[in-house]
Amino acid sequence: MKSAIHLLCCLFLFFIQVFFISEKSYADAAERAYKNYYGIAWCGKPMEDMKYARQMCYGYIAINPSSAPQDYHKNPDCAGFKFYLTDPYFYSQVLSGYSKTIDTTKPISDAAKDFYNQRMVWKSNEAFPENLATGYHPTGATTKFSIMWDFQQQSVIDELVEKIIKVAKSYENRDLPFTFGGYIINEPKLAGEFYRLDENGKNISVGLSDWTGVDSGLVHDAITHEYATYAEGRAAFYKQLFKRTREEWPGIKVVMEPYDIYNDWVKEVKDRADKNELMPDALFQENAGTAFVDDKEIFDSGLVSKDNVGIIQTNEQGEYENRLYAASAATDGAWYNWPGGSGDMLDHQSSTEVHPRLKLIRCVPNWDNLNNVPLTDRSWDGNIYQSAKSYVSSDVMYSRHPKTGKLFAVFLTLSGAITLNAG
Repeated sequence: MKSAIHLLCCLFLFFIQVFFISEKSYADAAERAYKNYYGIAWCGKPMEDMKYARQMCYGYIAINPSSAPQDYHKNPDCAGFKFYLTDPYFYSQVLSGYSKTIDTTKPISDAAKDFYNQRMVWKSNEAFPENLATGYHPTGATTKFSIMWDFQQQSVIDELVEKIIKVAKSYENRDLPFTFGGYIINEPKLAGEFYRLDENGKNISVGLSDWTGVDSGLVHDAITHEYATYAEGRAAFYKQLFKRTREEWPGIKVVMEPYDIYNDWVKEVKDRADKNELMPDALFQENAGTAFVDDKEIFDSGLVSKDNVGIIQTNEQGEYENRLYAASAATDGAWYNWPGGSGDMLDHQSSTEVHPRLKLIRCVPNWDNLNNVPLTDRSWDGNIYQSAKSYVSSDVMYSRHPKTGKLFAVFLTLSGAITLNAG
């Protein structure tokens, strides 16, 4: 009898231990879920985007700024998701209904001219729009360019921050629930993303000093500059936005997507006194390549660890290249996502237009992370990546869904075969 009671106690303790381990694993995965986000929703249709995001275990999605809040509120598939605002300072509501790009071949109202002149960076005292510093030229022509906010004006920062918070609240529906999760900042450089066109119509990144001689826009009319440089103004904007937003939503996350993690962000902030106020929760490399885990300078800074970095490249579609990026992320506990904004590969307007291998490969490192697969159980020999839950070669790729345990696979050749683990 005593032996039976002893056995029952042991079994009870075993199941209690398994229960708490499972609960802890679930909690750990939930805490990391913000790094597993579906950014292609920025380009697609909310109805099908949410179905796909749910099927593929994404907990966070990027709002499509061209979709109205009602497009999400009326969609039951949005229930339980958190959402990011990507580059929130470019939403139409924040721009008072004006465009983030100026097209000089089309009529521009006096009201629009006044809006741009008072809030955007000036590079000269020429007539509008030649006076404005130019961001990216999407068509490779001087007649169309992105505007750049004048963050050196405190009044501009104050206006932007409150408008952005209002936009975040407008997309929330706590009854579903569909709740605000934070921001994705694409190309966050403090020096700004200013561009000139070369003689071939190629965008060339420049600083404000290329026009004004210093890191500053021009003071004009009745405006004032409270910050001596553009970099200081943009830093002030980030700090105020993050602080003010966390007063409304204490648990929000901030993700930044610099082209190069070290040169375009870490190097800029690592020696600043306010570096901790400026650092996001995660950094994702926009450029192709494996520097996001291989560049020692990123991690020697002490500002970020490998489990808080990843890659979102959109330019490289090659099978081996994507296998390399996914394996590099997986073996270091990093992440592979779609970007919060558009990219060269994202001309499609639907998730159904993306090749299956390009969809599944980005899930592999994330699913192994969310499945709590130990790094010691992951391997990459330059050709094959494998773990207890995943396998990727030139013939086949497969991985297990973190919530359902279902096996997702894409066969790349007729030689592809899946070997199931015992049991």
